[in-house]
Amino acid sequence: MTKQEIDSEGYVGTKNLEVLTGDGSGGAPHLAADGSDRATDDGFSHVHEEWYKQTLDFEEAQNIVSAEEALMKEFSVTVNQLRPEVADGKIVLAVVGGAFDGIKMSLTRTSLAQLTGIQLASCGSGIVERLTNNEADEGDIETARQVVVNGLRHVKPDREVFVRLRVNGTTEARALLSERYASIKHSWLLKVLAEGIPGGRVSHLRFTGDYLRANILIPDTLRDGGDSRYGGMLAFGNDEVGKGRQFTLPSIFRDICYNGCIWGEVKGQKLTKVHRGKIDLEEHEMKILYNLKKQIPLLPTGINKMLSLKALEGQAPVEAMVAQVAMSQRGMFSKKQAASIVAAYQVEKDLQGTAHGFVNALTRAAQDRTFFDGFAQETVELMAGSLLNSWTADDGASRWNALLVAANAMEAADVERYVLAV
Repeated sequence: MTKQEIDSEGYVGTKNLEVLTGDGSGGAPHLAADGSDRATDDGFSHVHEEWYKQTLDFEEAQNIVSAEEALMKEFSVTVNQLRPEVADGKIVLAVVGGAFDGIKMSLTRTSLAQLTGIQLASCGSGIVERLTNNEADEGDIETARQVVVNGLRHVKPDREVFVRLRVNGTTEARALLSERYASIKHSWLLKVLAEGIPGGRVSHLRFTGDYLRANILIPDTLRDGGDSRYGGMLAFGNDEVGKGRQFTLPSIFRDICYNGCIWGEVKGQKLTKVHRGKIDLEEHEMKILYNLKKQIPLLPTGINKMLSLKALEGQAPVEAMVAQVAMSQRGMFSKKQAASIVAAYQVEKDLQGTAHGFVNALTRAAQDRTFFDGFAQETVELMAGSLLNSWTADDGASRWNALLVAANAMEAADVERYVLAV
């Protein structure tokens, strides 16, 4: 992976995406040629009916994830609030002061390594691990505790530590991470995929509470002009203890047999996101769905949302509306590109004066390779999707009206800073 393929926000694989294709080979040799043992009636003609029975709908998967998430607490403390102690022959971490005063957390191998590693105490995780193994005696454990205390002594006392805690009879620190760590919930990711792939089935689920791995099988009926010789799938994963990135990976496959073996898989480009810094979840959602739909074209699942935008009406100079959006995007597209959006808005006269017409102008302009090529096309399509979600939310009408008010109040000189006069 070259540096050029990783953008400034830590995303990988969002550029130069192509529709996945295969040669039709690689099918499971023991599936019936007439398709009688496939889940065709359920909309998955490339999946054996016995394996289909082992898949989950999104609600079932969400219930599994949510039950575990209910046991988790996430909070921040400072280093000077942490007190390494010994209890029942093991190192535990007590919290002194603040909202979580008095909590004593046992440590997993992961959180102990994070406590003693370079993220925090930097006192030699290998040494502490050897001193706390199954053969350790009281002297070893106490020595390990003192090593951790000494390591923390060299860390700035006001440095924040992100704690992921699991409470279920015992109180266990599942992760101890830096203040830069950004949480992406398993349940949020499932919700995004459920909205983007309606009717999909969760397959090959592996879930520990800390990490999630699974495939989403895409219904035949959702594919838009897809190769009927192949099924569509989205592999995805997420980690909430700092050991891995969140990722999605579209692929096509020839067959999935009765035991879940995947035959003839052709993988696409993976989209990954580091759990770091401030993450705009709305933008991240659009990135995930864009990556999927570029490689496995889907029918327009947002068509009902688009139609509902026709009900949002109002008048403002379109140049000023585009300028307002450009300003909110901090100059992510040029004055010429902004002018092409204005021109695209003029095409469908009957949609002018509606939110539907404005979103359509963005997507129409994005198809013009003269102004929008590669990443620029993706940027404006993501923006259109973001506005679509914003204006169809519960407070969507007020957000649309706010744009109209701001556009009508905008001075001509300010508009010209963002839109090339034609």
